[in-house]
Order: sequence, then structure tokens, then C-alpha cells
Amino acid sequence: MNIVLFEKSEINLPLSTNDNRGKHITQILHKKEGEFFDAGIIGGKAGKAKITKIDDTEISFDFIEETDGKPLYPLSMIIGFPRPIQLKRLFRDMAGLGTEEIYLTGTELGEKSYMQSNIVEKGTALELLRDGSVQAKSTHIPKLSLYQNLSECVENILKTHYSIKVILIALDNIQKIEYKPLNIKYSDEIEKILENIEG
Repeated sequence: MNIVLFEKSEINLPLSTNDNRGKHITQILHKKEGEFFDAGIIGGKAGKAKITKIDDTEISFDFIEETDGKPLYPLSMIIGFPRPIQLKRLFRDMAGLGTEEIYLTGTELGEKSYMQSNIVEKGTALELLRDGSVQAKSTHIPKLSLYQNLSECVENILKTHYSIKVILIALDNIQKIEYKPLNIKYSDEIEKILENIEG
């Protein structure tokens, strides 16, 4: 851990030494009373935490805000559902790189069963994204969205980001790469948005 993250409701409350974060502070960092460790609030401020008391069961600390946290890059990744083991690595890596948004979508050639993976449904995804953010020493975690198909995914992106310049890039790693417009049927509303962007 390069930073210890807390929910806003946890800040300045005693941390159990059995918690993974508590174990890291005592067994990896070997921190003692009066010492500091890097800490932050998920989605918020980053700073230092001063240990005010430590014993066999819990760690008490005072959090001192210093910055708004390492910002995420204005980069959104559209990912066709990969194998679950690859998805786990991708979540950590993309969070570690500071990606702002991740869109997971079903694809025509993708294995449909991958979309039924419990990695996303049971909160494992958030945990993996948090791990990546911790390694990047960031308090900010990428936003994750799920879609059944690419058309639905792209249409939603255009609806939510139409006020800024949007660049769409599609890479087909099965066939020879050929740069061409995406062959997607949009609603009339989205067609109007595209016309405004291109204009």
C-alpha cells in the first residue's frame, strides 16, 4: 500500500489491527505511536495520519488533510468483456494508471458467459479498482459502467459527454486493423449530437 484509504465515515475512528490496513500499518510499515502514515478519504482529500494511540487491538489516529488527492486522467476506456482472470488484472492496471472511467461491454465475438462473472456483481471489481488506486497513491477510484453491447455503450457516452470533444477509437485485434468510422446505428437524438460535435 502506498496510501491507506478510508471511507469518509471511518476517518479518525479507531482502526482494528485485524483489518488489512491495520496489519499493513503495524506489520509492514512498523509504525508506532506519534508517527505518521500516508492516508486519504476515498474520492476526497489526501494527507497524513498521525497515530495517537496503538495497542494490540486498534490504532487511533488524527487525519490531516493536505491535498485534493492525485487527480484521475480524463481518459475513458471501453473494454469488451475479457476472461475473468484478465479482467482482474485490467481493473488493477487501469486504476493504477489513473483512468477516469471504465466501460465494460458485451461484444459480437466475445464469450457471452464472461458477462455473468461475479467479479462485478459481488463487489470484487470495486476492491480491485481500490487496490490499483492505492498502489498509485490516489484517493480517486475510476467509475465503472456495464453495458450489454457496444452500441448501447457508445450511445450513453455521447449522451453524457456531448458537450466536450469526443474521440472514438475502435481496435479489432482479430482482423487486420483498418481505420474507418464505427458502423453503429444511433438514435435520432444521438445523430443530432454528433452533427453538433462535428460542426
